[in-house]
Amino acid sequence: MGDGSSNGDVLMLEAPPSYGRSNNFDAEIIDALPYIDDDYSNEIVKAEVDRLVEEEMRRSSKKPADFLKDFPPLPTSNFEEYPMIGREYERVRAGAKPLSIDRGRYELQVPPANKMNDETAWKLSLQTAQRLLQYQTLRMENLDLLLKYGPDAWKQHNQRLEVYLSSCIGASDSADIGNFIVNMELQVDSRRCA
Repeated sequence: MGDGSSNGDVLMLEAPPSYGRSNNFDAEIIDALPYIDDDYSNEIVKAEVDRLVEEEMRRSSKKPADFLKDFPPLPTSNFEEYPMIGREYERVRAGAKPLSIDRGRYELQVPPANKMNDETAWKLSLQTAQRLLQYQTLRMENLDLLLKYGPDAWKQHNQRLEVYLSSCIGASDSADIGNFIVNMELQVDSRRCA
Protein backbone atom coordinates (compact mmCIF):
# COMPACT_ATOMS: atom_id res chain seq x y z
CA MET A 1 0.00 0.00 0.00
CA GLY A 2 2.88 2.34 0.69
CA ASP A 3 3.88 2.16 -2.97
CA GLY A 4 0.78 4.06 -4.09
CA SER A 5 -0.89 1.06 -5.77
CA SER A 6 -3.84 0.35 -3.52
CA ASN A 7 -6.74 -1.93 -4.22
CA GLY A 8 -8.88 -0.37 -1.50
CA ASP A 9 -8.08 -2.97 1.18
CA VAL A 10 -6.96 -1.67 4.56
CA LEU A 11 -4.19 -3.56 6.31
CA MET A 12 -4.98 -3.94 10.00
CA LEU A 13 -2.78 -5.65 12.54
CA GLU A 14 -3.96 -6.89 15.88
CA ALA A 15 -2.24 -5.52 18.92
CA PRO A 16 -0.71 -7.81 21.51
CA PRO A 17 -2.98 -9.21 24.23
CA SER A 18 -4.63 -6.66 26.48
CA TYR A 19 -2.41 -4.46 28.58
CA GLY A 20 -4.20 -3.41 31.72
CA ARG A 21 -7.63 -3.90 30.11
CA SER A 22 -10.41 -6.08 31.31
CA ASN A 23 -11.03 -9.23 29.26
CA ASN A 24 -14.58 -8.21 28.38
CA PHE A 25 -13.23 -5.43 26.16
CA ASP A 26 -14.70 -6.47 22.81
CA ALA A 27 -13.62 -3.57 20.61
CA GLU A 28 -11.60 -4.29 17.52
CA ILE A 29 -7.93 -3.40 17.94
CA ILE A 30 -6.09 -1.75 15.07
CA ASP A 31 -2.37 -1.17 15.33
CA ALA A 32 -0.25 1.01 13.04
CA LEU A 33 3.07 2.82 12.96
CA PRO A 34 2.27 6.38 11.89
CA TYR A 35 5.91 7.28 11.36
CA ILE A 36 6.38 4.32 9.00
CA ASP A 37 2.94 3.60 7.55
CA ASP A 38 2.35 6.41 5.09
CA ASP A 39 -0.86 4.85 3.84
CA TYR A 40 -2.93 7.51 5.60
CA SER A 41 -1.99 9.89 2.79
CA ASN A 42 -3.99 7.64 0.44
CA GLU A 43 -7.55 9.10 0.26
CA ILE A 44 -9.22 5.67 0.24
CA VAL A 45 -7.33 4.54 3.33
CA LYS A 46 -7.91 7.88 5.08
CA ALA A 47 -11.65 7.67 4.46
CA GLU A 48 -11.76 4.07 5.74
CA VAL A 49 -9.75 4.94 8.85
CA ASP A 50 -11.93 7.97 9.59
CA ARG A 51 -15.04 5.85 9.12
CA LEU A 52 -13.72 3.17 11.50
CA VAL A 53 -12.80 5.77 14.14
CA GLU A 54 -16.22 7.43 13.93
CA GLU A 55 -17.96 4.03 14.10
CA GLU A 56 -15.91 3.02 17.15
CA MET A 57 -16.66 6.32 18.88
CA ARG A 58 -20.41 5.86 18.25
CA ARG A 59 -20.33 2.27 19.58
CA SER A 60 -18.23 3.14 22.61
CA SER A 61 -19.89 4.04 25.87
CA LYS A 62 -16.74 5.85 26.95
CA LYS A 63 -16.07 9.50 26.57
CA PRO A 64 -12.66 10.55 25.19
CA ALA A 65 -11.53 11.46 28.72
CA ASP A 66 -12.29 7.89 29.91
CA PHE A 67 -10.24 6.01 27.30
CA LEU A 68 -7.16 5.62 29.52
CA LYS A 69 -8.86 4.78 32.81
CA ASP A 70 -8.55 0.99 32.23
CA PHE A 71 -4.77 1.26 31.95
CA PRO A 72 -2.56 1.23 35.04
CA PRO A 73 -1.28 4.65 36.06
CA LEU A 74 2.11 5.70 34.80
CA PRO A 75 4.88 5.33 37.34
CA THR A 76 5.98 8.60 38.86
CA SER A 77 9.65 9.37 38.92
CA ASN A 78 11.25 11.91 41.16
CA PHE A 79 14.76 11.32 39.79
CA GLU A 80 16.20 10.93 43.29
CA GLU A 81 18.93 8.62 42.04
CA TYR A 82 19.65 10.79 39.00
CA PRO A 83 19.67 14.48 40.01
CA MET A 84 21.21 15.60 36.71
CA ILE A 85 18.35 14.02 34.75
CA GLY A 86 15.89 15.58 37.20
CA ARG A 87 17.31 19.06 36.59
CA GLU A 88 17.18 18.52 32.83
CA TYR A 89 13.60 17.25 33.07
CA GLU A 90 12.55 20.32 35.03
CA ARG A 91 14.32 22.59 32.52
CA VAL A 92 12.50 21.00 29.58
CA ARG A 93 9.22 21.05 31.48
CA ALA A 94 9.64 24.76 32.19
CA GLY A 95 10.36 25.40 28.50
CA ALA A 96 13.78 26.89 29.21
CA LYS A 97 16.49 26.79 26.57
CA PRO A 98 19.38 24.37 27.06
CA LEU A 99 22.52 25.70 28.65
CA SER A 100 25.29 26.38 26.18
CA ILE A 101 28.68 24.81 26.71
CA ASP A 102 31.02 27.05 28.67
CA ARG A 103 34.00 27.53 26.40
CA GLY A 104 35.61 30.10 28.70
CA ARG A 105 38.29 27.68 29.83
CA TYR A 106 39.50 27.38 26.23
CA GLU A 107 40.05 31.12 25.87
CA LEU A 108 43.33 32.79 26.64
CA GLN A 109 42.76 35.64 29.08
CA VAL A 110 45.14 38.22 30.45
CA PRO A 111 44.83 39.34 34.06
CA PRO A 112 42.25 42.07 34.77
CA ALA A 113 43.34 45.71 34.65
CA ASN A 114 43.55 45.99 38.45
CA LYS A 115 45.98 43.00 38.59
CA MET A 116 48.27 43.91 35.68
CA ASN A 117 51.23 44.28 38.06
CA ASP A 118 50.38 41.15 40.11
CA GLU A 119 52.91 38.39 39.51
CA THR A 120 50.53 35.64 40.75
CA ALA A 121 47.84 36.67 38.28
CA TRP A 122 50.37 36.57 35.42
CA LYS A 123 51.63 33.13 36.53
CA LEU A 124 48.04 31.87 36.54
CA SER A 125 47.50 33.32 33.07
CA LEU A 126 50.75 31.71 31.86
CA GLN A 127 49.69 28.31 33.26
CA THR A 128 46.35 28.63 31.46
CA ALA A 129 48.18 29.46 28.22
CA GLN A 130 50.44 26.41 28.65
CA ARG A 131 47.42 24.15 29.27
CA LEU A 132 45.71 25.49 26.15
CA LEU A 133 48.86 24.98 24.10
CA GLN A 134 49.16 21.39 25.36
CA TYR A 135 45.48 20.78 24.59
CA GLN A 136 45.88 22.10 21.03
CA THR A 137 49.05 20.04 20.57
CA LEU A 138 47.21 16.88 21.63
CA ARG A 139 44.35 17.68 19.25
CA MET A 140 46.79 18.11 16.37
CA GLU A 141 48.55 14.84 17.25
CA ASN A 142 45.21 13.02 17.31
CA LEU A 143 44.28 14.46 13.92
CA ASP A 144 47.67 13.42 12.50
CA LEU A 145 47.18 9.89 13.86
CA LEU A 146 43.69 9.78 12.37
CA LEU A 147 44.99 10.90 8.98
CA LYS A 148 47.81 8.36 9.11
CA TYR A 149 46.00 5.30 10.50
CA GLY A 150 42.30 6.10 10.10
CA PRO A 151 41.84 4.91 6.52
CA ASP A 152 43.62 1.61 7.24
CA ALA A 153 41.56 1.08 10.39
CA TRP A 154 38.40 1.67 8.38
CA LYS A 155 39.53 -0.81 5.71
CA GLN A 156 40.30 -3.42 8.36
CA HIS A 157 36.91 -2.88 9.93
CA ASN A 158 35.24 -3.34 6.55
CA GLN A 159 37.25 -6.52 5.94
CA ARG A 160 36.10 -7.91 9.29
CA LEU A 161 32.51 -7.09 8.36
CA GLU A 162 32.94 -8.87 5.01
CA VAL A 163 34.31 -11.99 6.76
CA TYR A 164 31.37 -11.90 9.16
CA LEU A 165 28.93 -11.49 6.25
CA SER A 166 30.43 -14.43 4.37
CA SER A 167 30.20 -16.63 7.49
CA CYS A 168 26.55 -15.60 7.94
CA ILE A 169 25.83 -16.39 4.29
CA GLY A 170 27.56 -19.77 4.68
CA ALA A 171 25.50 -20.57 7.78
CA SER A 172 22.33 -19.53 5.97
CA ASP A 173 23.21 -21.67 2.95
CA SER A 174 23.92 -24.72 5.12
CA ALA A 175 20.61 -24.18 6.94
CA ASP A 176 18.82 -23.94 3.58
CA ILE A 177 20.46 -27.20 2.47
CA GLY A 178 19.43 -28.84 5.73
CA ASN A 179 15.84 -27.64 5.26
CA PHE A 180 15.84 -28.93 1.68
CA ILE A 181 17.07 -32.37 2.80
CA VAL A 182 14.44 -32.57 5.55
CA ASN A 183 11.70 -31.52 3.11
CA MET A 184 12.84 -34.12 0.57
CA GLU A 185 12.83 -36.84 3.26
CA LEU A 186 9.33 -35.80 4.34
CA GLN A 187 8.17 -35.86 0.73
CA VAL A 188 9.64 -39.34 0.17
CA ASP A 189 8.11 -40.60 3.42
CA SER A 190 4.68 -39.18 2.52
CA ARG A 191 4.85 -40.84 -0.92
CA ARG A 192 5.75 -44.19 0.65
CA CYS A 193 2.80 -43.94 3.05
CA ALA A 194 0.40 -43.05 0.25
